Amino acid sequence: MKKLKILVVALTSVLAITMLTSWERLKKDRESNWSNGLHREVIVYSSTGEEIWRFEGKCDINYSSGRILFDDENNKRHTIYFESGTVIVNEI
Repeated sequence: MKKLKILVVALTSVLAITMLTSWERLKKDRESNWSNGLHREVIVYSSTGEEIWRFEGKCDINYSSGRILFDDENNKRHTIYFESGTVIVNEI
């Protein structure tokens, strides 16, 4: 019986932590959707580490198949294809 109580407490704790993490993610997604993106900094580096492009402003970012797609606060669409470089996206 004691093992069952410990198991229930452990499972409840894991579920609570998971729900809190999911809730924070949902709040951030909703904030981004309602305010036309979050204030971010996007930096693109070449394969040698040289900075080749930088953007700072509000944007909503999507990642898929080796590319980052985002619309900026002026509704201009940007697509960054990267195969050998690095793209860093920071929320500011």
